[in-house]
Amino acid sequence: MDVGRIDTFTFLIPALTVFAGLIFIFITLRSPFRALLIMLPFMIITRPIGLPVIGDRIIIFDLLILVWWGCVFIRQVQGCQDVSFPKKLFWPILIYYFVLVSSFLSLINGISLLSGLEEIIVYAFLGIFALAIIGVVRTEKELLQLVKLVIVVLAIAILYALWEVLSTTFGLPILFPISSEFRLAGTFRQTNQLASFLRTLLPIAWAMLFMANGLSPKMKAYLVLVSTLGIIILLLTSSRTNVIAALIELLIFVGVAIIQFFRGRANFSLQTIGLIISCALILIIFLPRVTGTYWQTFLWRFAPIYANIGDSRIVDNVFSATTTNPLGREFAENNWLVGFEAFKDHPWIGTGVGNFSLLYTIVRGRQYEVHSGYLNLLAERGIIGTLTFVIFLLLLLRMAIKNLYLNSTLFWIAFALLMAYLGSLISGVYVIFFRRREFWLVLSLIIVYYQLYSRSFYDRKDNTTSV
Repeated sequence: MDVGRIDTFTFLIPALTVFAGLIFIFITLRSPFRALLIMLPFMIITRPIGLPVIGDRIIIFDLLILVWWGCVFIRQVQGCQDVSFPKKLFWPILIYYFVLVSSFLSLINGISLLSGLEEIIVYAFLGIFALAIIGVVRTEKELLQLVKLVIVVLAIAILYALWEVLSTTFGLPILFPISSEFRLAGTFRQTNQLASFLRTLLPIAWAMLFMANGLSPKMKAYLVLVSTLGIIILLLTSSRTNVIAALIELLIFVGVAIIQFFRGRANFSLQTIGLIISCALILIIFLPRVTGTYWQTFLWRFAPIYANIGDSRIVDNVFSATTTNPLGREFAENNWLVGFEAFKDHPWIGTGVGNFSLLYTIVRGRQYEVHSGYLNLLAERGIIGTLTFVIFLLLLLRMAIKNLYLNSTLFWIAFALLMAYLGSLISGVYVIFFRRREFWLVLSLIIVYYQLYSRSFYDRKDNTTSV
């Protein structure tokens, strides 16, 4: 690639970011909800910006959240009440407060206060992101607008990932530096981030196919393309945990859809089913021809016996227990064992958030986290921190299940949110899902849905506190 082109692109990004930030401030001061909608697409860009002290884990989206809350407080001083929280959200908020407190407590055993604070700051940003959605979305119309925008953002992430695939095959211009020749990452910093994003939000696109009455042909084709192409892109990330979790979500979704169809609560036709199958078959037939090493990597990680490896680098470089890579085998063998060892050494408050990799070694000469959400909690936060987080997750799961019975018209949205939430919990066996912004987006939508349709929240004017 032309070096001059890269330098120009690198210069334009900060300049456009500053200009867009000024516009964002102006819009937020006029309409916080509209600004929230504008802010949401930025969550798919997780490239680091290298802030001092905080490091590379705070992205543009996080800065926009801070700016958004700053503008909301300015409007509050001017007498506007843009954000309000039902009083019965006291318990989820209180429990999450204790999650953060337990994180600070765990640092007693840590050897790097900076690493721990960085981790806690990440969770604080996730919390204020969720609070922004919960506080500002107060009507069904706003909820549906947000859900539709989620599908648009999902489509953007899918289309760019497709562009990245085609750029490696046909030489199209590269907008972001490609992070891996073997596993698709799109606009995300890591392939697993793209996989988690797709696995979490695809059920919402599936839901729209079933709940909408009288879909126009264009809208039907749009939703089918997002649904099927999203699954294909998910496969090309070769993230086994997210692919398996998505398969479980899809199987449950199809089973419930069949049951609801006979009950008259699923609005889909044979034409829609035929369109989905045709689209999926066309994509699968052309995959090996247009996806280069991405498809071969997928086959190698999921079914090595069927893989036709023409590029030996896939075998040598893809970090997987199914390869001949000794680091892959060593990681697979030691991952959970070392995590349990850390838990046994520090059972009550853990090694300290962000400190596990500084104290324990899974692979020789390299620093890695425990590749399991739940074991990571036990290792870094101990029993106290894990219990608080699990209580928080179960409280939200209970709310998501209750949502299924609150509004029959929007049943499919509630069901999609439950599937996304359950898929995240399943993926937690091997990935740290609770750091993902899409998980907190789903979590906040579950709460918004509950507060809109639960009998306890019908009269929000008499049962809210303003910020």
